[in-house]
Amino acid sequence: AHGMKVVPASATLAVVLNDLLYTQASPYRLKEALDRVADLFVYALIDCPAMLGSAMNNGLTAADVALVPLQCDFLALRGLADVQEIADTIREEVNPRLQLHALGTMYDRRTAHAHDVLSEVRSALSGLGASLGMAATSIQSSEPSLGMA
Repeated sequence: AHGMKVVPASATLAVVLNDLLYTQASPYRLKEALDRVADLFVYALIDCPAMLGSAMNNGLTAADVALVPLQCDFLALRGLADVQEIADTIREEVNPRLQLHALGTMYDRRTAHAHDVLSEVRSALSGLGASLGMAATSIQSSEPSLGMA
């Protein structure tokens, strides 16, 4: 796309992540790199690994907004609680502008379970400058063809 640049990860990402563990200023490395090129971009999308660790800490330290994809399942709420705790710490210590948003995925509007999970997420995120979006699924998009609309 015009005006868009993609900087993909490479095999060296694992080496960089390992090096970040032993660097004193590790939470600021990504932020510092992005600050050097900030005048070239309006937005920077940072795709962090799903695991908790230095890559996520760097991403949250550099971000204004964190969008967390969340499968509409109760087990996923445990992971959201961990991300919230890390985001709260980063917000308090290094990045007060950080906002946390969740994007519900694999949502099946026909089930009470999915509705309950979204309700729990809304409760968990309320008052945190956070919100919940919802992604369409293949189940939803195929409903009209299956006579389930």
